[in-house]
Amino acid sequence: MEYPLKLKSIKRKTLSDMVVDEIITLLTTGKLKPGDKLPSELELVEMLNVSRSVLREALISLETLGVIERRTKEGTFISHKIGTRPYHLMLLLQRI
Repeated sequence: MEYPLKLKSIKRKTLSDMVVDEIITLLTTGKLKPGDKLPSELELVEMLNVSRSVLREALISLETLGVIERRTKEGTFISHKIGTRPYHLMLLLQRI
């Protein structure tokens, strides 16, 4: 039987995807800006109430998307290059 109403299937999100979405939301709302330094991993773990492995997975995803830059002994920063690569920008917008 065919229904007149078409629904999309609901996608399950992992915790790391939710962390990525949270960071991207902070960017799109202007609460985070390019060049801003993120809190340390331990602080983010406490703030987001996730495990360190979940956070690290999210940070790897954000780095791959070009959203963050991780600098040894300096910390993690929001990239100045956000939006300079159209493909990455499209991926970011799809997540919202």
